[in-house]
Amino acid sequence: MRSAGPVAAVVVWLALVPGGLAACANAEPPAFCQDLDQLASSMQALKQTDVKVEGIDGVKTKLQAVGQDIDQLSTTAKQQFAPQINEVKKQGSELKTTVDAAVKDPSEANVSAARRNVGELKNAFLDLQAALQASC
Repeated sequence: MRSAGPVAAVVVWLALVPGGLAACANAEPPAFCQDLDQLASSMQALKQTDVKVEGIDGVKTKLQAVGQDIDQLSTTAKQQFAPQINEVKKQGSELKTTVDAAVKDPSEANVSAARRNVGELKNAFLDLQAALQASC
């Protein structure tokens, strides 16, 4: 007579797997996913800023919102994604500095530096977004 042990183990395993898969599929995403979405919205708003209409104060307000969203994301995801978050913070800070310089002295060099920093912030954000989305 054959032992039913291995067959019984397979049957039990098959019975448990669907419940385990359903539990994973319905699991709440990490808190930082919502914070990433908020940062993405703020970045989009910054991108769509019409400086001629909103003026430099509009840009500064949107940069401030980006900074607040980065701080919030840093709180929820920094332990796992510190290098990417720190790079976004660095680029955001550099953009603020170059925007301030361009406001004080709107020379071609200062305006070009601000434009370049916009691109650097965008690239840092895209790197962060790619890293976090894999976990969301």
